[in-house]
Amino acid sequence: IFPGGYRIGMRSITLDEIPEAKDMVRAHVHIGAVQFRPDPSYPENRTIYDFVTQVDLNGLIPKFLVNTIMPRIVANDAEVRVNYSKKFANKSQRRVRHS
Repeated sequence: IFPGGYRIGMRSITLDEIPEAKDMVRAHVHIGAVQFRPDPSYPENRTIYDFVTQVDLNGLIPKFLVNTIMPRIVANDAEVRVNYSKKFANKSQRRVRHS
């Protein structure tokens, strides 16, 4: 792993608490990975975000629609993970200060 970077692995799971809905198609993530790493050119201010996944959408979706939607999904995923990381970092800093 790159110094100062993070990697996250993912896959689909089945939970009894979240049953499948008959009127919706649920995609299946066979395997996925996300990597955050400092940009070597601007390590203090920029992060490189890599997103790789193998997904079965369990249905036919037109190519133009996939090409339109996927960038939004990746951008949303990055935003969610960045916000979570900030909250985690703030909690960690508070614990260190109180120790």
